[in-house]
Amino acid sequence: LVTSSATSCTGTNSAAVTVPPLVALNNFSPSSGGPGTTVTINGSNMNSVSGVKIAGNTCSFTVINSNQILATVPNTTTQTGTICLTNSGGCMYCSSGSFTISPSVTLNLRMFIQGLYMGGGLMNNVLYLANMSNNPNASDSIIVELHNPTDPYALVASVKTLLLNNGNASLSFPSSVFSHSYFIVVRHRNAIETWSKSPVPFNTSLVSFDFTTP
Repeated sequence: LVTSSATSCTGTNSAAVTVPPLVALNNFSPSSGGPGTTVTINGSNMNSVSGVKIAGNTCSFTVINSNQILATVPNTTTQTGTICLTNSGGCMYCSSGSFTISPSVTLNLRMFIQGLYMGGGLMNNVLYLANMSNNPNASDSIIVELHNPTDPYALVASVKTLLLNNGNASLSFPSSVFSHSYFIVVRHRNAIETWSKSPVPFNTSLVSFDFTTP
């Protein structure tokens, strides 16, 4: 750096400027997942990365070596966007592809078991009366399954849940079912196995299905 005064006097000084290495983000996997999913990010100069964002959301990460980072998908709603890395100099490098954050899917189900039905939209609260549940509205337990929509209709997920005496049940399926369609199957120890008439799309984080509606 050289400066000059009005009388043509000059002064000089020097300083060393450290430029952080350029970060290259080559690829990542998987391309989608729910909160808590580990995403492997491959590239170069990863040891200079100071921040990671997935679809615009800041997330925790671990630098494995100069060529790889492991990032954890944050707890947020369904979003799609690039993965971006920030180096120690504040420069940002983003992926060419997108990552879809797909949270777990909640299924709100409504159904009645004929042998327990008392009329008026209520079933007997068997589990509560048998001292098997502290919930005064507990009717019985059921198993809810998701099956692929094509032959051989393979089982994808299965959850055991509580069925309330008003016919309502709420359960959660993993993020892997997001953006797919499945037959909903209900099983009970003393009732006929029942399938939904058609595959049901799981395209949102909250899906509702009513077996009492034709």
